[in-house]
Amino acid sequence: CAALAKAPRLETAPSVDFATLVREIQNPWMETVDEGMEAVIGVAHRNRLTLHLRSEDPPMPNVLVGGAVGQGKSNLLLVLIHSLAARYSPADLHMVLVDLRDGVEFARLGPDALGRNWLPHVRVLGLEYDQDFSMAVLLWVVAEMTERSEKLKRAGVSKLGDFRRETGETIPRLLIVIDEFQRLFEGDDEGAQRAAALLEQVARTGRGFGIHLVLASQTITGIRGLALKQDAIFGQFHNRLCLKNTPAESQAILSPQNTAAANLEHRGEVILNDNLGVLDSNTRGTVAKADDAFLSSLRQRLWTDGGTGVPPQVFRASAFARWPGSRLHSGDASSLIAAVGAPIAIGHYVREIRLTRGAEQSL
Repeated sequence: CAALAKAPRLETAPSVDFATLVREIQNPWMETVDEGMEAVIGVAHRNRLTLHLRSEDPPMPNVLVGGAVGQGKSNLLLVLIHSLAARYSPADLHMVLVDLRDGVEFARLGPDALGRNWLPHVRVLGLEYDQDFSMAVLLWVVAEMTERSEKLKRAGVSKLGDFRRETGETIPRLLIVIDEFQRLFEGDDEGAQRAAALLEQVARTGRGFGIHLVLASQTITGIRGLALKQDAIFGQFHNRLCLKNTPAESQAILSPQNTAAANLEHRGEVILNDNLGVLDSNTRGTVAKADDAFLSSLRQRLWTDGGTGVPPQVFRASAFARWPGSRLHSGDASSLIAAVGAPIAIGHYVREIRLTRGAEQSL
């Protein structure tokens, strides 16, 4: 009886085909990212539901995503990632994708069984929860910010577009997506405080260097390790996307008194707010449905058009490090070199031990 009662509601639920939205992109891979990026993720009142990621004029660099279990959060993230990948080239947009839950959704974006057809924009895939790797990602982003700052200073400019015009080179925008980001704050208090401090640093200053954060979670209320930094961090997230949720979670994602997400009726319906959750800036829309077969064919086409030949670094906490093969250094007559593994860090390299001939050289 319950299933039959739900059937009419399901039949009337709005539906949007993501393939249609992708085919409507006017100039795939021809648009620059100098001023920012935009991703069409669904429809709203017969208009396109568009998410803007901008460093300034006005600033809206980061995205906070929420939604109760089963309301389509994973689908929304896949639509966002593929929408951006279809519009902007791998030379202009790099991605670091971290799933702190189980990695099932993001795993498809890496190399297939034949080592092909990964999403060419992706540089790093984190597919299992590991506190050390999560921290390594944040530290790498901070280091990337420093490197980009030095590049801009050497060129005598302060904006990515000016850097391209002055040097003829491109500093790609960097999209960092962390699903179930609340797990960054699990564990001891010291680790949680460090994660919060790094996250605040990236959220506050990353936009000037073309770095955009997308933080997603089923729930953000009651995250103890985030309590002191929550306002400072989320104050940099002008874009809010909230699927159906409880009134409390709706207010946590959007803003106090903004319970609009609690009034949504169907899976896939979303509130988009690009003004820090201010109530009168809500847009109610429907996220497109990401069909697995279409996403697979899209990735194959993008990989064929822009594959760099360098697959993304894939991290699994339960897996051995990848064997480095021919990149190992060879020893000489006086020593031997043993490759023993890779650090939990961003970057393809191994840790080696040199064993030198001579007295007292036991390992």
